[in-house]
Amino acid sequence: MIQRQGDEVNRWDKPFQLGWGRFARVAIMFLLLAAGCIALDSGEDDIGAGTPMAISVVLMLAYQATGWRRMQRAHAVEPLSLSQLDRVMKVMIGPIIPAVIWVVVIIAPIPIYLIYFIINLR
Repeated sequence: MIQRQGDEVNRWDKPFQLGWGRFARVAIMFLLLAAGCIALDSGEDDIGAGTPMAISVVLMLAYQATGWRRMQRAHAVEPLSLSQLDRVMKVMIGPIIPAVIWVVVIIAPIPIYLIYFIINLR
């Protein structure tokens, strides 16, 4: 648990604060980035590269929200801290096969769309 060195709490063993408010603060920054990507494309007739990038950001946030929930559940069983970084990463990523599929689904459309966009630039 928390180890004390004198009167100070060792920051490596301090349990994580995993409330949804903390997740929401970071998610809002990413959603603003996604909105900015779409706003940069708003003047064109067709969708530009920003729209698929924004969709990827939203999908990434959805995946991270599931990881955040897994971390909350693991933290309820045994508190997570920076001294257990390998455990934190395993919990956040989750099962490997679904994680790989999710990353491919998120990342693969971006280069495909960019190639299509570059080919059709005239």
